[in-house]
Amino acid sequence: MKLNSDIVNDFLSESMLIRSYGRGVGALRLCRPRIYAGETNEFLPDQLYVALVDQLPPDPVFHRGTVIVCVGGEPLPVYTTGTCVCLAVLDSTDLFTVFNQVQDIYDRLDKWEEQLRNALEKETNIPAMLEASFEILGNPIVVIDAEYNIAGYSRAIDEREDLKLYRPDEDRMMRYDLVSRSLWENETNMTMKKPFTIMYEGNVHFSSNLFDETGYIGNLSIPFVLRRYRTSDNILSQYLVKYVEQALRRLVTLKNARTDLLRDMFRSLLKGYPISSSARQYFDSYAEKPSYRCIRAVPSERSGKKVPAAYIYNLLERACQGSAAFEYDSGIVAFIRIQESDDKDRAQITHLMQKLDLSAGVSTAIPYSQLHRVR
Repeated sequence: MKLNSDIVNDFLSESMLIRSYGRGVGALRLCRPRIYAGETNEFLPDQLYVALVDQLPPDPVFHRGTVIVCVGGEPLPVYTTGTCVCLAVLDSTDLFTVFNQVQDIYDRLDKWEEQLRNALEKETNIPAMLEASFEILGNPIVVIDAEYNIAGYSRAIDEREDLKLYRPDEDRMMRYDLVSRSLWENETNMTMKKPFTIMYEGNVHFSSNLFDETGYIGNLSIPFVLRRYRTSDNILSQYLVKYVEQALRRLVTLKNARTDLLRDMFRSLLKGYPISSSARQYFDSYAEKPSYRCIRAVPSERSGKKVPAAYIYNLLERACQGSAAFEYDSGIVAFIRIQESDDKDRAQITHLMQKLDLSAGVSTAIPYSQLHRVR
């Protein structure tokens, strides 16, 4: 895995005092280090060198992407004016100790890259990706799908009480109190293609939406609440995003299509279209055709919380199996399948409406034979 100067600087600073000069290339293009032995005054592009200060030439020729780790004091001014990136080691140490530590950084990140690749190619295992990445980023990571189901989260979230806010609820969805917090009410939305960071309660939060060819499929979030956010965390988080996005794309294609079928059917019925042949085949599998109640819900006038519609209709579908909910006509419409536990289901729906600060109207029972009249 190739790195950049920010990564080398941040990781090397964990064990020694570094003074940085110059601005490096953001892309991951920096090759493994070479020991500079004074053989030439020309430094190659995108090459990392470890050098003794007294061996550096007074008339260097730099190329784009050159990075030099200097050992033994401050280098000449020509190395500190920004023409190249120079990382001056201020601790009293030797050339080979520094060289070995830089090699260790590359080894560590090579191992991480291998763990990410194995988790993707062998198992499509998002939790394994996040566990490996916790060792690199030092902070909890949460991945959700488009309907706020938790696709994976760092094990430390379960192990540490100070991270309990980020635990999923009993249905493995993002907790309602977290969804409704102002962190999710900023002017960031599901159409943003580029990763972004925001400040919340004094901590940086990294966030990146995840997409496939059809659009938004989820989000990866890293609240930097354990270790402070470093410059290199952005590019490393983006590197993780690439793998998680590929994994989530594969998992989305394996999703049960039944709910999508029901949503499409009821949405079409509301628009006045007949039941499709695929929907009829689905209902033909029932010995006794189901009946439904229709619910239309909107935020109550007193509600000050903004909760995404996808979160609400997924909660409703989880509460009542065989049901379908979706956005329609500036509100949430749900068709709740009536079952033997109807009284319990109605009580649970009432509880959800109150929890989510929603005002709702509920229809009488609609038998399958009358669904064409729901409009």
